[in-house]
Amino acid sequence: MPSRLRFSMTWAASLALVFAFAAAPASAAADDSDRITALESQVQMLMDEIKKMQAEKEVEKAAEAAAEDVTVAPNPELQENIGALAREMERIKRAVAIPEETGLKSMYGKGPAASKVYTKDQGLSIGGYGEGNFSALVADKHGRDNVAEWLRGVIYAGYKFNDWIVINTEIEFEHASTGRGGSASVEFAELDFFIDERVNVATGLLLTPMGFINEIHEPTEYYGVSRPSPETQIIPSTWREIGAGLFGSFFDDTLSYKLYAMNGMDASGFTSSGYRGGRQKGRAKKANDWAIVARLDWIPTDGLLVGGSVWSGGSGQGRYDFGNVWTTIFEVHAEYEWQGLKLRALYTQSHVADAGDLTNALGTCNTLVVDGKNNDYKGCIAKRSLGGYFSVGYNVLPWIFPDTEMSLEPFYRFEWTETQNKMPSGVFKYGYQNFRVNMVGLQFYPHPQVVIKADYRNVHALGRNASNNQRPHEFQLGVGYVF
Repeated sequence: MPSRLRFSMTWAASLALVFAFAAAPASAAADDSDRITALESQVQMLMDEIKKMQAEKEVEKAAEAAAEDVTVAPNPELQENIGALAREMERIKRAVAIPEETGLKSMYGKGPAASKVYTKDQGLSIGGYGEGNFSALVADKHGRDNVAEWLRGVIYAGYKFNDWIVINTEIEFEHASTGRGGSASVEFAELDFFIDERVNVATGLLLTPMGFINEIHEPTEYYGVSRPSPETQIIPSTWREIGAGLFGSFFDDTLSYKLYAMNGMDASGFTSSGYRGGRQKGRAKKANDWAIVARLDWIPTDGLLVGGSVWSGGSGQGRYDFGNVWTTIFEVHAEYEWQGLKLRALYTQSHVADAGDLTNALGTCNTLVVDGKNNDYKGCIAKRSLGGYFSVGYNVLPWIFPDTEMSLEPFYRFEWTETQNKMPSGVFKYGYQNFRVNMVGLQFYPHPQVVIKADYRNVHALGRNASNNQRPHEFQLGVGYVF
């Protein structure tokens, strides 16, 4: 209601009450007290209305002065409030454009960044990771150079179609190029159908669910600049194949499993140093032999995980001169985290049937002359390979800064790898393929999703003539991130 109209109505009501009071007969004197009270109330209302009108006039004058660029004395308190409001609006705008990370969490065996799509209600999810390193050889260089490279840059792209169908992919660029040893690859492209907590379906280009590194290989998730050798040579991480299968969990996610049928490896790529060349990686290659892989993980108490997995299948892919070449790889693993303490351990072993026939067919078992004796065989493929490692680290920064989100973690890692643990009949081991590693290092996390690494690797070859085949000792620096 306009202020002038409101004032007129209030003024008219007050005048009416005054006239009514003046015209009242003397006999009504007993009611005078009530009439006086009512009149005082009306007068007070009139005074309040006048004050409101004065305040509105002041507001109108201020608005007119602002419109005419009339300088008004600043109100510091008002300006501070306006500034705080503007900053909050800008923060909200940034949050809408690029949502703030509220903490990445590993789900369904994927890395924390790779799991982002599972937390969405619907639509697109983008994540990724990257890492670079520098390696300086400090002993037993044998003419080899120091190396500095951006090892990999990865983009995770996922889409949640609805509450039960999700596509999750990883696109990786290695060695900062697609030429001279670099590559661009689809690391996985997994289509998930969530049916029930206990039974769900995965299909596509799947990560083989073995060990720690093959599924969760983001640089913030393990100690050391380089990945452990048992999980790169015996379990040939990153290992992915075309397949389909089931996954799920029981008892409030304390017991989980994966059971996949996957395309088999190609034994023509096996070497004396492991099975990495046998990976088919989802390319248009051979699918004559298939394999079954099963994994089971159990969390008996908070912070403790124990589990294991096995992969078993044919690797001949139609090459009858290879012999049987049935290949089996298994591993057992455990991990424990308590406050700042992190412990991890893994053991893995493999067996290749008819390894002698395979080696003869490939022609890689060349006799190496050492000290005048033909008793070392560099290229021979073993019947059995094995290896393992454990690591321990502790976050010491809370001792100094109890409330910090940063962490500083000195660590130690021991590993051993024997890709020629048991040889075919009449074939000796080549010491260079069997080695142990002692590693000490430091990892600094200025943010939970950013890591800076430094470590020293003391590497020693084992077995026959190992002293003639010493592996290099290395100092390594690395940096990595996930988002």
